Amino acid sequence: MFGFGRKKRNQATLKKQYDRKLLADIELAKDEFNNIRHNDDLLATMSTEELLVNEQIARAKFEFLFREAKHRKVKAKIQESVIVR
Repeated sequence: MFGFGRKKRNQATLKKQYDRKLLADIELAKDEFNNIRHNDDLLATMSTEELLVNEQIARAKFEFLFREAKHRKVKAKIQESVIVR
């Protein structure tokens, strides 16, 4: 009648929606990072320094999104082995 409890339902729905988007962004960042690491065609077209910078940027994006997912306690099957230290 007065909308009690609606705010909690909306917050839960929004959290689920943004968690799915976060997981999709993590998957894209992981794919981009893997493509840069394992693409031999890039070695021929880019300088070594430029390739290393692109790899570091891709790794930083992936790690940031991964840490955000951990902070938000998002559950999914993501491999931690992608992060190489």
